[in-house]
Formats: sequence, C-alpha cells, structure tokens
Amino acid sequence: MQRATYARIAFIAVLLVVLYYVFRILQPFLVALIWAAILATVFHPVFETLARRLKRPELASVLACLLLTFAIILPVIVLLILLAGESVEAYHYLQDKLNAGDTPGLESLRQSAPYQWLQGKLAALGLPEPDLRKLAIQVVQAISQFLVRHSSDVFAGFTSFFFNFIVMLVGTYYMFLSGPAILAELRRLSPLRREHEDKIIAKFTEITRATFEGNLMTALLQGAAGGLVFLGFGLPSPLLWGAVMTFLSL
Repeated sequence: MQRATYARIAFIAVLLVVLYYVFRILQPFLVALIWAAILATVFHPVFETLARRLKRPELASVLACLLLTFAIILPVIVLLILLAGESVEAYHYLQDKLNAGDTPGLESLRQSAPYQWLQGKLAALGLPEPDLRKLAIQVVQAISQFLVRHSSDVFAGFTSFFFNFIVMLVGTYYMFLSGPAILAELRRLSPLRREHEDKIIAKFTEITRATFEGNLMTALLQGAAGGLVFLGFGLPSPLLWGAVMTFLSL
C-alpha cells in the first residue's frame, strides 16, 4: 500500500512537471489559441451551415476560415492604408500650420484662465513665458523622429501579428473540426452532473458571443460617430481619429 502511495505521488509530480513544460511551450501561442477558441465558438453556426450543405467538414472549415480572413484581414489592411495616408496628411497639415504661424488653438490656450494663472506664477518666479509655438514645433519634430526610429518596431509588430493570425487560423480550423470531440472528452473527465455541464456550456457560449459582438459593435458605433462628428465640423483626418476612438473603445 505504501509503495502504491509513493508511486501515485511520483506520477502526480511527473505529470505536473510535464504540464508545466507543455504550458511553457504553448505560452507564446496562448493569445492566438484563445482567440481561435472564441472565433470557433462565435462562428460555429456558420461552420455547421456550410458543413450541412457541403457534406464535407474539412472543406467547410477551410471556407469558414477564409470567410473570417476576408472579414478581418481585408478591412484591417484597408484601414491601415487609409490611416497611414491620413496620419501623414495630419502631420504635414499641423507642420504647415505651425510654420505659417496659423495657430488659433495656441492663441486660445494662451488666453485661457489656467494658462494665465501659470504665466502669473512663472512671472512671480522670474521665469520667462514659454514659447508655445516653439514647443509645438519641437513636439511635431519629436513625433516624426519617433516614427522614423521605431519604423522597424512597427514592421516587427506587423510580422508578429501576421504569425499569430496564422496560428489563430490553424487553431480555428481544427477547433471547428474537433471542437465537439474535445468538448465531449472534457465532459467525460468532468465530475459535474450532465445538466450542470449543459448550463455551464450554454452560459459560456452566450457570454462569449455577447461579449465579442457587444464590444465590437460598441467600438464600431463609437468610432463611426466620432468620425462623423469630426467630418461634420470640418476637422482634418476624421477617419484617423474615428479609428483611434474605435481602438480606444476596445
């Protein structure tokens, strides 16, 4: 009996070590795999519809992944191209305004009560008034230098995003195909009763879809509303700031 106890303890210890190293192997891909599980849960009805019509689950999974690619990648690429163009346009617009001395925003800031209070405190200390136009030009130059200096980081980030997206697509493909089998195996290992497992699975699916769709739609509506407001008031780069509002909302 004592030998069996020691063997069980040794088995559990080895199992924990193996699980730890499996986790370390999968750790760089966890975010992509989690997104794969979320997308497979949200878009599983689409896969089921394709599988019923095509009678070929593998082909249905490929088509579902292609639909996700066209629904995600193409809008993101178009948005990035438009954002790049508008970012450059906004930068040149601001630089031209500063070089021409057309800075009504700076004049409004100079006439504001907080700036007048700060100017009074500086005058009391014998310090000169700050040159807001010079500071704005330095900020614009610093932003330009930052973008040039970190252009390689942007490329590396895009490469990492592309790699994680491929991992996510592969994970989504297999989760479409093997999701029911994985779920059945988890239910076999679960100590809960059948009705409790059904409630947990239904609640997980409901919360995942509601969170995904709700957050996405809220962000898109807020970004669209902000972009339309900027466009209505004639402010420059409405698409840029609408996209910024969308990402900040997410």
